[in-house]
Amino acid sequence: MNASYLSFKDTGIFPRLICDYLEGDEKTRHLYKYPPSFDIIPRIMEEKQVQDMDRKLLVSVLNELYGPFGQSDAVRRNIALLEKESTFTVTTAHQPCLMTGPLYFIVKIADTIRLSEELKKRYPDNDFVPVYWMGSEDHDFEEINHLFVHRQRVEWKKEAGGPVGRLKLKGIDAVIDELAEILGDSAWAVEWLAILRKHYRDGHTLAGATFGLVNELFASHGLLIMTGDRKDLKERFLPVMERELLERKSREEVEKKVRLMEENGYRAQAHAREINLFYFNDGIRERIEYQPEEDAFKVLNTHLYFDRETMISELHKCPNHFSPNVILRPVFQELILPNLAYVGGAGEISYWMELKAVFELYHVNFPMLVVRNSVMIVEENVQKKMEQLHLELQRVFEEEEQLIRSLVMQQSGGLVSLEEEKSEIRKAMERVKKLAMHIDPTLGRSVEGETQKMLKALDKLEGKMLRAEKKKHEILIRQIRTLKERLLPGGKLHERLDNIAGYYAKYGPSFVEEMQAALQPIEKQLIALKV
Repeated sequence: MNASYLSFKDTGIFPRLICDYLEGDEKTRHLYKYPPSFDIIPRIMEEKQVQDMDRKLLVSVLNELYGPFGQSDAVRRNIALLEKESTFTVTTAHQPCLMTGPLYFIVKIADTIRLSEELKKRYPDNDFVPVYWMGSEDHDFEEINHLFVHRQRVEWKKEAGGPVGRLKLKGIDAVIDELAEILGDSAWAVEWLAILRKHYRDGHTLAGATFGLVNELFASHGLLIMTGDRKDLKERFLPVMERELLERKSREEVEKKVRLMEENGYRAQAHAREINLFYFNDGIRERIEYQPEEDAFKVLNTHLYFDRETMISELHKCPNHFSPNVILRPVFQELILPNLAYVGGAGEISYWMELKAVFELYHVNFPMLVVRNSVMIVEENVQKKMEQLHLELQRVFEEEEQLIRSLVMQQSGGLVSLEEEKSEIRKAMERVKKLAMHIDPTLGRSVEGETQKMLKALDKLEGKMLRAEKKKHEILIRQIRTLKERLLPGGKLHERLDNIAGYYAKYGPSFVEEMQAALQPIEKQLIALKV
């Protein structure tokens, strides 16, 4: 597997906010605490150590979570290392997508591991542990109940409500059987299906299956898997949740940041609620809404209603009945972990940038934000076709019709371009304009109008010539369209659509290992993997 690298900015497909952030644009400076740089790590370690952390609780929780799965030597070592004040984490997070969902789920974790390894090389006196924080409390089932393999959608069909991590895997065998028909019977396909059947079994939960599969893929690298769906962790988070219920200041802080972002032309990714907590019990996860007239709290879409005293009593008695939303989940995660850096995609990092003041409000250190590498898969037959067309990878990101026009004109030797003739007309008519205005200054506009008529006529003629030339190159145009779709299906990178299953079935476990080795943490690059 060979890799080539393109800057995010040069592709034109990444948000301007992210490109400006990576370039250090001053307009983004108020949105983060630390610039994405290896050199800033000693300062982050020093400032993170000031935060009150319960390492014993963290180690105890991890040992309990790994009970049903066992611990590899690397996992056991990393859990033990977390007891030391000189050990820190590097973290990514994602919902427990069905069988890992889109490929970027794997890329995020691999990038987190690579960053941890690189930090150890640069700061050998410290230890750095990669963590995947599983968003098992999320409840958007339609977002995680499917995957795509070879452009075919495979869906887990069932009625679902409440947190997705707690869902029982009823009917999951039918999903794996459908996937088996798509993958075929190659040795690697059979191996991948066996791995899935090992972890995705009737009676297991989606969180448990995801834990087992991710652990199988990355345990040798010491990746630790965490979930916040635990009473003991929520007890640590209780003071934040109580302030959120009683003071309700998070939204104000987020909205200030959002206004500043929008003033600079950036688009907000997440919006805060008055209360950024869900009530979380008996298969429900519904928003809590404050009722100012009664100084009380209502759980939407339920009959549940609490006065102030009862709500705070419920919180202290059962903190596990409360769950942070997208605004407070990062605060929860960073309160629990001795974390230095958060690794996420462009959309995630954009919404984290709205949260700096919320972290300050709750006295939790804001981590370094690391935009993960993005991956484009370039398979061998696609490489060969690009070479035949003398098409450089960067040009694939051009708008399709513009690219076709450019390549057709290149094939025609420039015969369909009238730019030179247009230039000559402009020069000639400029001379005419000077002569006319010498006679009568009001004639200048008439000359300009005639100039525009002639240029429009040439544009029209050039369009006819191009259409005629395109007919001669119909095969070339089909090849370009096919290439664009192969490299950017639906206009998106493969990582946003394809599941790992298709690649594992074709290339085996080395696909993940070689992809991980090609990643360059903290670099501002898209990686084209030639497989």
